[in-house]
Amino acid sequence: MASRDERKESRQRMKEIYSVAKKYNVSELISESRKPKDPAQGEYDEELDASGLRKALEELGPAYVKLGQLLCTRPDLVGNDIAEELTKLRDNTPVTPFEEIKEVIETQLDQPLDEVYSEFEEESLGSASIGQVYRATLKE
Repeated sequence: MASRDERKESRQRMKEIYSVAKKYNVSELISESRKPKDPAQGEYDEELDASGLRKALEELGPAYVKLGQLLCTRPDLVGNDIAEELTKLRDNTPVTPFEEIKEVIETQLDQPLDEVYSEFEEESLGSASIGQVYRATLKE
């Protein structure tokens, strides 16, 4: 059984999710399910702002971006317009600012970057839904 703190944390996360969904005008996804008009054609009775859904998933974080990447492969479930928009989550994932990345790396290493690396480029070589790649040189 979940502790009081876990339940509180869960409620706070649900509030955050709903707030982001409302911000991007996609909150109806949480409160009611969309009914297919013609599932074979990927058409639905009500229109949903596809770009709003993509932006909401991006803001909610890596796990939600992964969900969007999965959903883009299923136009039979989400409709053609949404699937096409969610395809952008495959190639155009947002880059996390270097200062945030640096803080995470230093926390994991338990020491400053300049004590471990002689060089660490601040511009990422690439980013994906759950990570970014940087060029760095270890100290000898």
